Amino acid sequence: MAVAAGSLVMLTPTASSASSTSFVNWGSMKCLEIENSSTENGAHAQQWDCNGQPGADWEWEYVGPGQQFFIKNVHSGKCLEVENGSKANGATVQQWTCNPQARGMLWIKEYGGSWYIRNYGSGKVLEVENSSTRNGARVQQWDKSDTAPGQRWY
Repeated sequence: MAVAAGSLVMLTPTASSASSTSFVNWGSMKCLEIENSSTENGAHAQQWDCNGQPGADWEWEYVGPGQQFFIKNVHSGKCLEVENGSKANGATVQQWTCNPQARGMLWIKEYGGSWYIRNYGSGKVLEVENSSTRNGARVQQWDKSDTAPGQRWY
């Protein structure tokens, strides 16, 4: 629980700072990570036990205007994005070279008892597929639901 509480604080950086953190899923208590800690474009996001792997280390980077952020993987230096800027439910979330013009790479934080991470381009939220609790479960985007634990993050 100490990891989750520390991560909650890290999800609220000021516009001028970027802080390294882990994103812990509320439903599974597993970390958002890039599969195999890859540094390649197109490597998929998934969840895995929080064990200090380099692919699970993230930072918010303010892009603006307003509350738009990159979610940058510290290990790869690449940004979390919805593949091809898709607006469809179930679209894959992956990492790619950061580009502030790519709306599918921009994210907005919403607090609702825990954090929802909304994609600026699609309006959908980051979720673990089917709110799975297994290692390797795919991370995707989906319409926000107040009853889906796989959409809430610490």
